[in-house]
Amino acid sequence: MTLFRCSSCHAVYQDYYPPDDTCIKCKRGLLRIVANHPSQLKEDIMQALKPTLQLHTREENDNGICINSLIMKHNGNNYHLYANTKDTIYIFSESIALYVLTVNKGNYSA
Repeated sequence: MTLFRCSSCHAVYQDYYPPDDTCIKCKRGLLRIVANHPSQLKEDIMQALKPTLQLHTREENDNGICINSLIMKHNGNNYHLYANTKDTIYIFSESIALYVLTVNKGNYSA
């Protein structure tokens, strides 16, 4: 969630991004995002996650084992990730967003 300040009543409150720019307390002021407010919570900062990852494979006749998908489980939800077996995966969360960074080390040349 983000902190907002009303330009009319100067109320500061925490909320998700509102559908319009009017204050929910006085209904007339325009809202502005409050940056670096002392009461801003630590959860608003991007946090590194270590969720459960599952590798789903299938066996093929001539080629051995083939990778079907890589599934990330987080807070009861499943997310399909696109990564190779030599990739390094970093997962971060900020507010309600998840960010996935995959680094393909197979493409590095020294």
